[in-house]
Amino acid sequence: MGAEALARLGFLPTAAGWRREEFVLTTTAGWLRIIAPPAAGAPGPGERPGLWKRVESPLGPRELFALPLQWLEAEAEEAEVEPGAGPGSEGELMGPLEQAVRWAIATAHAPAGPGGPADVSAWQADRRAVGEWFRREDLTVVCGSLLRQGELICEPGCLALRF
Repeated sequence: MGAEALARLGFLPTAAGWRREEFVLTTTAGWLRIIAPPAAGAPGPGERPGLWKRVESPLGPRELFALPLQWLEAEAEEAEVEPGAGPGSEGELMGPLEQAVRWAIATAHAPAGPGGPADVSAWQADRRAVGEWFRREDLTVVCGSLLRQGELICEPGCLALRF
């Protein structure tokens, strides 16, 4: 998926997926996942911009960026480009995969403050469009005897899922 786009971004193929410096990118079970070690002085849990979150692994704490592949594929269909498409000789736009990975790298260790790569202070979610991303059953989590129904929060300056 998107080998040309990932190569343009400096990723090299590995047995486990793709690697660029400290970033490891994989696609598993319908998700694009980028894993990176936490940087010294990186924002703490809850202070990370975008879709980054801290997770524990056998190698210690890691930062995880996860995005459903269906979003990238749906966005590509709407824009009528390949999910991994990139700028061509005729000035084509970047495909959604390249846009998502560029944003993930730019926000990996950045605080969410104004003026930085993760500045979302002027961002406004389109409530109608966001509502089309999820069906109610997409926000239902079942794990053994535990059942949780997620809630989509879409307000000015805030886009979140709450379980």
